[in-house]
Amino acid sequence: PIATLLDTPGLFIRAPIVVARDGAWLLPVWRCTKPPEGAWTGDLDTSSVMVSTNAGATWLEHPVPDSLGAVHMAIVDAGADYV
Repeated sequence: PIATLLDTPGLFIRAPIVVARDGAWLLPVWRCTKPPEGAWTGDLDTSSVMVSTNAGATWLEHPVPDSLGAVHMAIVDAGADYV
């Protein structure tokens, strides 16, 4: 069934949840931030990874360092072989 995972204004999701080896849910998100003056440009947006260890009942936000203006990320298994 459809459900709201995160009800936070300005928080956007463009990638699916990835289940980590330990069972935690990892959800890449970005936060739109409008400058104090003028229109939104995306230059102040930041990325985070939301983590749930209880199947989405609660979430903890882990900001991605140095992600200012670089959003729309994806979770990739660094131990996997990719072509």
